Amino acid sequence: MYRKIIVCPDSFKGCLPAREVAFIIAETLRELHPETEIVELPLADGGEGTLEIVADKGYPVVREVEAFDPLKRRRLTNYSTDISGEKAFIESANIIGLPLLELSERNPFLSTSLGLGEVIMDAVKKGCKEITVSLGGSATCDGGLGMLDAIEGDLSEVVFKIVCDVKNPLLGENGAVKVFAPQKGASIDDLPLLEKRMEDFVRATIERGLCKVSDAWKEGAGAAGGLGFAFQTYLNAETISGIDFIMKLTDFDKQLKDADLIITGEGKLDRQSLMGKVVGGVLKSAGKRGLPVVAFGGIVEDKEQLLEAGLAEACEISCPDLTLEENMKRDVVCENIRKKITEVFLH
Repeated sequence: MYRKIIVCPDSFKGCLPAREVAFIIAETLRELHPETEIVELPLADGGEGTLEIVADKGYPVVREVEAFDPLKRRRLTNYSTDISGEKAFIESANIIGLPLLELSERNPFLSTSLGLGEVIMDAVKKGCKEITVSLGGSATCDGGLGMLDAIEGDLSEVVFKIVCDVKNPLLGENGAVKVFAPQKGASIDDLPLLEKRMEDFVRATIERGLCKVSDAWKEGAGAAGGLGFAFQTYLNAETISGIDFIMKLTDFDKQLKDADLIITGEGKLDRQSLMGKVVGGVLKSAGKRGLPVVAFGGIVEDKEQLLEAGLAEACEISCPDLTLEENMKRDVVCENIRKKITEVFLH
């Protein structure tokens, strides 16, 4: 019998935020095992939902601002600051993210990071001296050119930090275009032109004396369609692992005291879940204490690798009788989570 279970999922992207996933899992467990202490600790790794997590952990003041979405439509968005108003946290996905677009609207030739630059300038004009930006989940592949177009004046006195869940360089086979542009609407035929556009941007940056060739191959330079490169070279930003940032902010390791099981998960579990994502971060922390980790995902791939990496179990919640689109409907996801938790933890 479990004494204490930590429930710490990421969001099921496009379906449910991490907070709601954690609540559903915890609620179901409490019904099954009312004598067990269940601790809800939703996590994020720098993508969609990160702002919601950090707002409760040091950035409680919500600032509303109007800015362009990825297709340059004006919309109301927000970011958060600390009580003093000197430190801001901005989530890229909240401003220029894929969740803001229909599948048919995804087009890396049209999407722009301009709105992110507008929000950054709003924070600067309101007195923020340290700005942390989470990069995951963007719909753009413009190398950050749109964002830079919105930047005004000298920002050398502002400290920038970028939080991301990938280590990809800007260029090459593992770069922003080859790996991520297809997710943002690019066809195979589009990739050479998009890659050339990135190469031209790097060349122009070198000519301005702001970087050297090797900077295009830095870890994280390819994050968010090249936003990582723009932040690193033009704004001298420090690059931070998303899951490390969130775990430190939430005192994750301290929360594990007296726990004997950890439950985590995300929309898709595969080998990439082990590389800078929530599941990988949880597994690393749990391993230090010898705690078993069970992970749930809408889809599970590379299960053998996940188990070899240390997961006690990797459970797929999707119903095989439904299409992917049907399985991603909110009510269906909620019900699938409840059913799978019940199936696994009934006894």
